[in-house]
Amino acid sequence: MAEPVLTAADLQALKAEIQRARFAGVKVVEYGGKRTEYKSDREMLAAIAAIDRELAAVTGARPVKTVLVKTSKGV
Repeated sequence: MAEPVLTAADLQALKAEIQRARFAGVKVVEYGGKRTEYKSDREMLAAIAAIDRELAAVTGARPVKTVLVKTSKGV
């Protein structure tokens, strides 16, 4: 049986749970009745990046790749 497709709201909530656990130093995340244990911070970052890519695909948004900065002395 195929996994149900997650909505943008579901993906954002899952990302928030992973970030909350990561910032608290916890490697276990429970979401939607499932428990996931990450082995490292790098693995958690990879999961967050994967969720970001999926969010971009679901919402049609394109990630920012270049930021141009312009400064002046206020003259």
